[in-house]
Amino acid sequence: MAYATSNPPMRLFAPLTGAGSIWQYRSTELGTAVDAAGYFTNAKDLGMKAGDMVLVFESTTNGMRSMGVVSVTSTGADLSDGTTIGSTVNSD
Repeated sequence: MAYATSNPPMRLFAPLTGAGSIWQYRSTELGTAVDAAGYFTNAKDLGMKAGDMVLVFESTTNGMRSMGVVSVTSTGADLSDGTTIGSTVNSD
C-alpha cells in the first residue's frame, strides 16, 4: 500500500521557529516502507522540515518507530531508518 494524502501525518508539536516539530503517522505499513525516500509526497506542503521527528505507529503490528526527517524536497521527504520504541514482542 502506498502513502495516501488523505491520511497525512499529524503535527503534534511545532516550535515557534525552525525545525523540531514532532509528527504522528499511523499506517498499516511497516516503518521500513515509510522510511523510503519520497514516501510522504506532500511533506513540503504539510510543513515538514529536516530535523523534525516522525512517530510512526504500525497498526498491523502495534509497533512504533521514531524517525528523523533527513531532507524535504518538492517531491517528498526522506526519513531516517528509525528506532523501534515500542513493539508487540512480550517476553513474559
